[in-house]
Amino acid sequence: MNRQESAVSRATGTRPSNLSRSKQPTLGYVDIALFFLGVSMLSLASRAAVHLGLLSPNAIVQPPFLLQVAISLGLALNLYFTTRFRHGAGVWSVLGWKWLRPQSFLAAIAGGSSLALLVDVVAHVTTHGTYEIHVWELVVIDATLGPFVEESFFRGCLQPVIAQTAGDWVGILATAVIFASLHQVSTVIGWLCLLATGTAYGWVRMKSNSTAAAGCMHAAYNLTLFLCQFR
Repeated sequence: MNRQESAVSRATGTRPSNLSRSKQPTLGYVDIALFFLGVSMLSLASRAAVHLGLLSPNAIVQPPFLLQVAISLGLALNLYFTTRFRHGAGVWSVLGWKWLRPQSFLAAIAGGSSLALLVDVVAHVTTHGTYEIHVWELVVIDATLGPFVEESFFRGCLQPVIAQTAGDWVGILATAVIFASLHQVSTVIGWLCLLATGTAYGWVRMKSNSTAAAGCMHAAYNLTLFLCQFR
């Protein structure tokens, strides 16, 4: 620190040089574009596997368990290396994965469970079909890999980027719309439920400043839906 910086620091009580060195990398639309480029490459690889007879056509529409795990891991690695390439080390910190205080963790769990109970009531009132979640899908995908991968991208990357240019609430709502639209649902009610849950995850992410809060809420939501099927 030179004499001029030292004088400013004594007058203001700050240390500008240290602040500039510790500034958190900022995600941008280039990161989102590179991520979707990786998603497109994964999609082309899966279709090539079908063309070569390595996968059945039905596996693309309804992926079996192991393929779902492979896709989730591929998406996680895609996001990891995209962020690492653009911003260096500390990938999960850049994506907002921070430790939660116990009260924030409990609030996220309670919020996710309450939201699932509400959605379960809406589903039973408005539809005649049933949903079924298997134990291994719950443990490996719905309660761990799925929330981790989805929240890393949607609330860890996409929402902050949109919020930087359009404001927090536009970031939350726009991300929730994209989140709902990228899920396969057959009814408007189902899409609106996903929109509501996505908005809740985004709000928790904004209030806690941690993607971990949204991830915990998402996992609790899926776990509660699993328990609801035994009513």
